[in-house]
Amino acid sequence: MVRKISFEDIACQLVDKIDGFSCFLFGSADEEKKSLVDRRKEIGWFRGHSSVDYESGTSDLGSKCKRFGITGIGASYYVMNCNVTIKTQDLAVGRRIAKAIRGTSPGGLNGVQAMAFPHRGNIEVACNVESYQTTAEENEKSVSNPRQTTEQIGCESTENTEAIRKEWIYSSPQTIEQRVAELARNEGIELVGTALVGFTPDKAYELAIKNLREGNSERWKTQKVEHM
Repeated sequence: MVRKISFEDIACQLVDKIDGFSCFLFGSADEEKKSLVDRRKEIGWFRGHSSVDYESGTSDLGSKCKRFGITGIGASYYVMNCNVTIKTQDLAVGRRIAKAIRGTSPGGLNGVQAMAFPHRGNIEVACNVESYQTTAEENEKSVSNPRQTTEQIGCESTENTEAIRKEWIYSSPQTIEQRVAELARNEGIELVGTALVGFTPDKAYELAIKNLREGNSERWKTQKVEHM
């Protein structure tokens, strides 16, 4: 029997069992539903470890202790990881491209969070891609890949499953790659390649249903990085 447990329960248990442990809540665990990115901004995470403010009240539970840092606890809808590498060592160019494709930027890609890093002699635009809620009309114009129904996968539909899948969409790896390639060309830079780490939301759903039916709950452990 599976016992229901809340994020607060998990956080409180960790605080009780680990001396110096402190945490902040994000996503579904946070009362204001703030994203992990927003909570990280509040503590200065993106400015580097030395800039993190452990005393500003950003800790929701536990004692504030620089020695042990701070842990984020929360949940969100499935997050895809898609990394696009461009043929340059100019980090400033990579940062401009990353900023342009972020969902928070004008003309950016919905649900995309992006940063640029040096990577094997080139620059990688690393993207976390969140699924986002949409209207029925927008769903018809979704940038997601065409979806299989549970029947096409060979499974029985569960209550509300297809409705939820239609309501939440995401920017596809192909769309991200095309946008990065376009912006890179404008800078006179070529595309090296794209790596999808893990699964797209649709592939994760398909494999979960399929492997649970087959009794193979650990199939994900053997999944390799997909290169496009």
